[in-house]
Amino acid sequence: MLDKGRILYEECGGRERKVYRLPEEIRIKKGAQIGKAEDLPENRLAFLKLVQLEGPDLRRIRNQDVEDSVRNYEREGRFQFFYPFIEQVYGTKLVYAKHKDGSRTYYFGVSVEYVEGEDVSDFRKRLGDRSLTSGEETGIFRNILQFLYGMRYYLNYASLRYLHRDLKPENVMIDGNGNVKIIDFDFAHISGSRETENGRNSLPFSRGYSSPLLFKGGSLKLPDVQDEFYAAGRLLFYWLNGAAYFTEEESTEPESTEPDEKPFRQEIPYIKDPALGFGTKTERFRKEYQTPEYEAFRKMLDRMCGAPSEKRYDSIEEIIEDYIRFLRSKYGKTEAELEALMEIENMPVLGNNLTRFEEKAPIVCSKVNGRKSGKKLYRYSMRDITADGRVAMTIYNLGGEVYYIPAGETRRRTGRENEDFRVRNQDVFVTENGTEITFTL
Repeated sequence: MLDKGRILYEECGGRERKVYRLPEEIRIKKGAQIGKAEDLPENRLAFLKLVQLEGPDLRRIRNQDVEDSVRNYEREGRFQFFYPFIEQVYGTKLVYAKHKDGSRTYYFGVSVEYVEGEDVSDFRKRLGDRSLTSGEETGIFRNILQFLYGMRYYLNYASLRYLHRDLKPENVMIDGNGNVKIIDFDFAHISGSRETENGRNSLPFSRGYSSPLLFKGGSLKLPDVQDEFYAAGRLLFYWLNGAAYFTEEESTEPESTEPDEKPFRQEIPYIKDPALGFGTKTERFRKEYQTPEYEAFRKMLDRMCGAPSEKRYDSIEEIIEDYIRFLRSKYGKTEAELEALMEIENMPVLGNNLTRFEEKAPIVCSKVNGRKSGKKLYRYSMRDITADGRVAMTIYNLGGEVYYIPAGETRRRTGRENEDFRVRNQDVFVTENGTEITFTL
């Protein structure tokens, strides 16, 4: 057990250094050790998710559950977003605790942004089974808009197209300022890639939120963007109503398999009544949300959770457009008044609204081997810089400043000596093959 006050170390350049201090006892959840930590080198709070190892060699893991956890944390460590409504993943580390007898206990895990607040599940439980006040309802609709903007970012505007694959109330936080953070990308997947697929025993499934379409012919398939919309629709239903769409009696847990058995199959239907699995029935909403005032919202959720034979959403942009139309009709506001009510002016918007910030978007030019290319880098957007036939670094615009994430052995050759990951005019970077990348801002 990792108790309060424990220091965790890592080997860095052949020397030992302190990495984390635990201000409270780490707790165990589903086999993982999770909890708050002080990131000593970075002087910030972080949230750790760790799995205990038999030793420091990640290539010699004999326990299947431990191997699955390591694989999930390695996957999550790749999903580094820089957007206000998505948790920031700091990366993975191999660390160890020291004991009085001189022995060490090794752990591998991922470090993410620490969010002080509560998840949507706890938030709705705290409100209880009562009607919402107008202020509480407006706050929920504002948070839903932030959530949809967060989805739009990781689906459309990150450096690659991502799928979260485990959207549910427990994986959306509301921080101390009342803003949304989408968390837990350990099941996330790069769309169209095989590198981030889960093993057969690491199933991206959440009862009541995963789409019945995940079980095709009895076998679990990789989710697509419509499955992502399905889970989001069931989540939004819960967010407003304070109760899940399905009862426990209406759904079943998937049948699990041991590692040495045949691949996963689901012989019993996940949603027992197939007719109930798709769409949304008006009578399942709280009585106050069955009125014409909320009809557009109900139709939006119905389409998000629709069957393949019905007209479903093809993009998150369509969902956001319908949601904005619903808000306009409900509150009877002009665009400017709605922006003030929902505090949209404080949200990093993308897509069709980018023109509002065009004059503020820097033009970032990169020159690689004498070839120069450049275009505007909008707020909270990312761009991969390729050299030698591979991604050498990723740049992103955070609050009007350009930052970078190195890939491989890419390093800064000129610029400020104190490393702050900012990219400035005429900074030069060098890849592991010696290729120079020069930036002009």
